[in-house]
Amino acid sequence: MKKVFSLYLLLIFTVLACNNAANNSSKSSVKTEKELIFEDFAKQLETSIKNGNYKLLNTSWDIELFKSNIFSYGKVKTNVLEGGEKYYRKIIFKSNNDMVDEVKQYGNLYLSRFHIENGTPKAFYTYRTDQGINFIEFVFSQKGNDIKIVDYFNFQMGEYYSESVYKMTKNIAKYGGNEGAYANALRLVNISITQVNDKQYEEAWETINKIEPYLLNDNYFQTKRIAIANSYSGQLYSQAINDFLELYKENEKLQLYYKAVLYKRNGNKKEFITAAKELESIVGSSKLFTNWEQSL
Repeated sequence: MKKVFSLYLLLIFTVLACNNAANNSSKSSVKTEKELIFEDFAKQLETSIKNGNYKLLNTSWDIELFKSNIFSYGKVKTNVLEGGEKYYRKIIFKSNNDMVDEVKQYGNLYLSRFHIENGTPKAFYTYRTDQGINFIEFVFSQKGNDIKIVDYFNFQMGEYYSESVYKMTKNIAKYGGNEGAYANALRLVNISITQVNDKQYEEAWETINKIEPYLLNDNYFQTKRIAIANSYSGQLYSQAINDFLELYKENEKLQLYYKAVLYKRNGNKKEFITAAKELESIVGSSKLFTNWEQSL
């Protein structure tokens, strides 16, 4: 009888132990709400880029994730950027980690763009100084609920601007992989064009040529659009368009895309409409022309 009772107790403890282990296992595998939000956001971004739907990129900045332990957003109206009145999200710092303390010196920062590079969340901001508009990019890391700024690159429009940009480009291997290399090289091209700097322009194209095998991937379409559409100086702008047309001469979609951008910039409305409509028929979208008319 004692033996049977002992076996019965052993069976009960075994069942309890198994249940406890199962519960612990399920608890450890259950992701927090913020983790799920982050994963969903990353998937949405990747999907939107692949599908050419960039509208999503502008509506996903309000996610709760970045209100956690770094900063929160407040809306402010400004006409400083992009030549028109728009709402930009002002960073309100809440964290006291060293990286944030280091960044606070720049004052009011406004969110310009958010993107994912190889799974790494990054955000691109603008801020004003006495010398004009400067830029700063944050690189985030996340482990569970712990979100930190792990690095940032300061883009200054003055004496140290070139140095800051080259620092970012040299960090390609550390942070960006192929996409980071491409994006950074394009930033160099964009910067050199807007500043009418022939030397930087040539060096930037050397960087792009080294990673040319990755350039035909349509995942990078949005970065290309930003780099070209925001380039304002006439002679080098036209040269950049011509270089892109040559680089993508085997890609009909991109040929039409850059032709449309060039026509739009030069005020050739008829040619712009023709190129945009042709591109729409190739990619199977009836909304491209409307979106471009608003964005370029």
